[in-house]
Amino acid sequence: RLDQVVRAFALYQRRHAPDASLVLVGPYEGFESYRRALDLLVTRSGARRVSFTGPISARARDAWYRHADVYLSLSVHEGFCVPLIEALAHGVPVVANDAGAMPETLGGAGLVVDGDDLPLVAEALHEVTTSPPTRDLLYDAADRRLAELRPELHTERIRSALAPLLDGG
Repeated sequence: RLDQVVRAFALYQRRHAPDASLVLVGPYEGFESYRRALDLLVTRSGARRVSFTGPISARARDAWYRHADVYLSLSVHEGFCVPLIEALAHGVPVVANDAGAMPETLGGAGLVVDGDDLPLVAEALHEVTTSPPTRDLLYDAADRRLAELRPELHTERIRSALAPLLDGG
């Protein structure tokens, strides 16, 4: 729901951070009409400093994470959302929609909001980008969540679950 991201960002920019920028990272091949609609929405919303990267390398993606002040996802159809964990691993606080498996993916390590409440999303962005106590709490929660997701903690359980398939059973 990049359209909701653009709307929330425009509101955040108007209310709190006129010099903020939004970078939408990733390819849009096969979604050219949606991309054109997003360009039009950016113009109509009055948002400024919005850019689209298109396809990029993993190295460039990691550079964008390092540059980010916050990662915003308002998707409604996510399973285990790897980009949320990537953001946490890069030290980027997360604001995410309370939909799909995003709350479970974050495990308390991000701000989970109603993605349809755009004023709330804008305020969450403001809180995460300006409040050192909030950022510190989120950094600590991210460290805990990343520790919970260490592969070595789950290897045996995964092996056990896959054993019937791997052993030809």
